[in-house]
Amino acid sequence: MSIQIVTIAKIRIDCGTQTRVKIDQETVNEYSEKMLDGDEFPPIKLFHDGVDYYLADGFHRYHAAKKCKHKTMPAEVTAGTLSDAILYAVGANHKHGKPRTLEDKTNAAMILLGNFEWSTWSTAEIARQCNVSENFVSKLRKGKEPDTFKYKNSDGETVERKRNKPKEENKKDGKKQEQKPKTDDGKLDQANAAIEILVQENQQLIDKLATKDSSDPKVADGHIADLRQQIKELENENKSLIISRNQFQNENDELKKQIKWLEKKIKKLETEII
Repeated sequence: MSIQIVTIAKIRIDCGTQTRVKIDQETVNEYSEKMLDGDEFPPIKLFHDGVDYYLADGFHRYHAAKKCKHKTMPAEVTAGTLSDAILYAVGANHKHGKPRTLEDKTNAAMILLGNFEWSTWSTAEIARQCNVSENFVSKLRKGKEPDTFKYKNSDGETVERKRNKPKEENKKDGKKQEQKPKTDDGKLDQANAAIEILVQENQQLIDKLATKDSSDPKVADGHIADLRQQIKELENENKSLIISRNQFQNENDELKKQIKWLEKKIKKLETEII
């Protein structure tokens, strides 16, 4: 990996590395105005396979530079293939740049779920690669992986292939278990996934507002991240305590039943003796 000044005309953006649903023109206009005013932007992210430079992160900066009629721009260049660029792109803009929309995150996850190789990855790995939650990917994955998918190769040609489906699970006596018919066509899963993303984005906005007036926002962000982690750990400990408490309560109830049964047994024996 190295920082290089790359000729914009050599950068390829037509091979499926753009994971956003669309480019926001207002953001492009804002960036271009700042560039003309002399503002410096972070280098874009490129993958170079020895022939082509694939843009993996920085599409708004790229279009803004073109609008300014710049011939070159700084880029962080990493040796890699088109696949490497796509895998990087699906998780880009997680913590910087224009925040991803729900549609952007869904599109990123579906790129992996629709790929003949990546679709066989675990839900956890796809979520990690796309910087979304496992629950979000799981809801998208359920009944939404296409039998075929389309993608662009390094020559920019659209190719269609059948997806390799994971082996059937939950078999009993050599026969596939019947699946219950779907009645909501996945709409409920999509709605739940949307709610989860909105909750996450709302929490991020709360954190940003909390650090806005701080004298050292980076330090404040670090404290908030630590506190969030501590909260998660405490929540997990609390869940464990609740489970333990419920177990003790159940055992206590069973002991009470046994005591009552023994008391009745004793009374019966006392009556028989008398």
